Amino acid sequence: METHSGLRHTTTRIRHWFRDAVFTDRTASDYFAPFFQAIDPDWVPGGTVATLERIYTETADTKTFILRPENGWKGFQAGQHVSLSVQVNGRYLVRTFTIASTPHRFRTTGTLALTVKRNPDGRLSNYLHDEMRIGARVNISPSAGEFLLPADLEHTLLYLVAGSGITPAMSHIRQLVEEGFTMPVTVLYYARSKDEHIFLPELRAIAKASPRLRLLVANTREAGGRASLQGRICLSHMEKALENRKPTQIYICGPRGFEVNAKSMLESVDLNEIAITTESFGGLALPASNRENPSSHPLRLLNSSQILDASTGKTLLETAEQAGLNPPSGCRMGICHTCKCRKTEGRVRNLLTGEISDAGEDIIQLCISVPETEITLDL
Repeated sequence: METHSGLRHTTTRIRHWFRDAVFTDRTASDYFAPFFQAIDPDWVPGGTVATLERIYTETADTKTFILRPENGWKGFQAGQHVSLSVQVNGRYLVRTFTIASTPHRFRTTGTLALTVKRNPDGRLSNYLHDEMRIGARVNISPSAGEFLLPADLEHTLLYLVAGSGITPAMSHIRQLVEEGFTMPVTVLYYARSKDEHIFLPELRAIAKASPRLRLLVANTREAGGRASLQGRICLSHMEKALENRKPTQIYICGPRGFEVNAKSMLESVDLNEIAITTESFGGLALPASNRENPSSHPLRLLNSSQILDASTGKTLLETAEQAGLNPPSGCRMGICHTCKCRKTEGRVRNLLTGEISDAGEDIIQLCISVPETEITLDL
C-alpha cells in the first residue's frame, strides 16, 4: 500500500505538468487546487514546494533560511526575489524575499538562501524567526525581479544600500567573487548600529582580499564600532564613495525614504543620468488628497457576493483584509504581483505610476490600487 509520503511524491510530476500546462488560468487553478492540497497541504497553485534544510543567525533580528526546492523549480538570476508562502493555522501567509545566494550555488547544491529581517509587525517574518524548524515545507514562487547585474561586466558599479537592502547586492557580490571580478565595485552600506549590518564579516573579508571592492559602512544612529561613516546618506558620504571612481551602473536598495534621499544625492553630484536600478521596501505613500480628505466607493466582490466600503485612503488589499478576507499578497509594494486580481468594472489609481485605469475589465494589483469609482472585483 502506498504511504502518504509516497503518494505525495507520485503526484509531484503531475502537479508540475498541471502548473505549467493548466495553471496559467486562474479559474482552472482554483478548480484543481483543493485536490492537490488534500494530498500535499504545503502546495499552492503556481509555486514549488521547498524544504528548509538549515537556519543561520546573521544578526539579532536577521536569519538566513536555506531551502531546497523540489525538482522543477527553474532557478533565478542574482538579485531576484521569490514569494514565500507558509501555512500558519490553516491560512497561507505570503511575503516576498530576495535571494541572497547565487545561481551557481543553486545549480551545484540545489539550494537557495533567503535572508529575512524580523519586522516587529510582520506576521510571516516573526513566524519564520520563532517557529520555523528544520524539515519544514514551504512554497516558493518562480523567481522575478529586475535588480540584475549588467549583461557585460565592463562597468564600474556603485551600490547604495540600507538595512536588509544589502540582500540583493550580496547576491551580486557573491556572483562577482565566483567569477573573479576585475571591475571596480563600491558598496556604501547603511544600518542603524554596528550590530545591524548583515553579512558584514563576509563583506570585509572580500574587501580585504580584493582592492577592487571598496566597502564603506555607515551607522545612522549609533556612533562607534568600525563604521567608516556616521549619519544618514549625505553629500560628504557620496563624495567619499565616488573618490577616484565614476560609476557607470548604480544600484539602490533600502526603505522607500532611503531610495528618495539616495536619488537626491545622485542629482547633487550630477550622476542622475547614469543607469540606476532601484528596489525599495515599505509602504507606498498615498497622495496628500487621499490621506487628508479620503472618500469612499462601493467595492463589489463577485466570489463572496459582498459589498464593502472602499476608502480612497487605503489600498484595495487593505480594505479586503480589514473585512476579514485573505487574498494572496506578497511584497505589498507592487513588485511580486502575487496580489493581482481581475477588475471587471470601475476605475482605480495605481500608486506606483499615478495612472488611473480604464473603467472596463483589467488585471490590477490590489496592494498598489486605490478606488477612484465604484469597483467590482473577481474576489
